[in-house]
Amino acid sequence: MRFILVFLCLFLAAPAHAAPLTITEAVTLALRDNPRASAATHDVRAAGQGARAAGAPANPTIVFTPAITEGGSDTELLVTQPLE
Repeated sequence: MRFILVFLCLFLAAPAHAAPLTITEAVTLALRDNPRASAATHDVRAAGQGARAAGAPANPTIVFTPAITEGGSDTELLVTQPLE
């Protein structure tokens, strides 16, 4: 009796037969539903952006200094760009 009950539970819980998947569909489904693949994709994107940022030049520094001197007003503008 138990065997019949277990068999019926397994038979009823089994999914209906679906059409076979192509290789492309199977890979797409696996990549979409696999959290590790999704995390790896995000890691690759983050590494690419990190490499891009590392290759960018450093930010320039701009200093604007207004001053009043004996001869009138004087203004100084200094722009520096660090070289690495």
